[in-house]
Formats: sequence, C-alpha cells, structure tokens
Amino acid sequence: MKQTILLILLCAGPVVLNISTSVNGQTMREKSKQQISGETYKAPFRYVIISNHVYTPTGDHRDTSRFIEVLLDEKAFSEGTLRQLFKLISQRFPKPRWLDVDVYTNLEQTETPEESDLSKTSESNAPSQDNYHWARLIRIDDDELFRYNPDPPSRTMKTVILKGKDPFGQ
Repeated sequence: MKQTILLILLCAGPVVLNISTSVNGQTMREKSKQQISGETYKAPFRYVIISNHVYTPTGDHRDTSRFIEVLLDEKAFSEGTLRQLFKLISQRFPKPRWLDVDVYTNLEQTETPEESDLSKTSESNAPSQDNYHWARLIRIDDDELFRYNPDPPSRTMKTVILKGKDPFGQ
C-alpha cells in the first residue's frame, strides 16, 4: 500500500510542479528557454520610476489617487515613446481610478528627498521644468490624456487624448 501511494505521488509530482511554476501565462521552463536562446526582453527605451505614492485624502477609497514620477532618457523623448510609456504604466497601475504621472528627462527637474520634505512644510520653489522636456499623464476613470512640451524652453504644451475625453475641457 505504501509503495502504491509513493508511486502515485512520484507520478503526480511533476504535474503539480508544472502547474505551480506558471507565471504570467508562461512557465519557468519557457522563460529559461527564452534566456538560453538569447530572447530576453529589452525595452525600446530606458526609464525608471523614481516615486510612487498613493493618497486617500478623505479616507474614502473612492477619493484615492496615485502620483508617480518617472525619469526618462532624454534621447527617447517623443510623442510615440510617451504613448508607449503611459500604456505600460497604466497597465502596471490599473487602480486607483485617478492616476497622475509626471515624466522628467533630467535630474535637475526632480527633488531630492530633503527638498521634497521641505516643500511639504514651506513654500519652496519647484524644480525648473522650462529647460527640459517633460510630460504629465492624467487618468480619471475612463478618461486618459497626457500633456507634454515638445520644444523646451517654450512653455507651449501639446495635449494627446488616449481614451475618452479631456476631463478639464481644454
């Protein structure tokens, strides 16, 4: 009897192992084959998320918003790249219903942690954005758009509606 149970466990073990190693619809074996054959994923542009904060100012989850800051390689800045980037970020963060993403292309546009702490308690000057490309994604429910400056230091902004309409009517 013990031998029969052991035989069943030995035969069923690989099936259970194969089911449990599936990640995002792809088994670890498939991922290993990709890496061995040199088919690793390489993003078409370089970016990093430098901050990601979720706020619920009223305590009501319906009022929750997420604010993300991204540093994007200046050489990659274009409307097409922004479309791709915002699609990736929106998919990665489907909730909450309100999402703001600021994209910078130079470290001068960002705050250090100390500057960020000071700006919460005083009226410090925000980092200059005039000399570099930057963009902002706004998602509210089913409406999603971004604005960006195609020609710094000009302050002229271009608006691109990705889904729905401009909730601000501009």
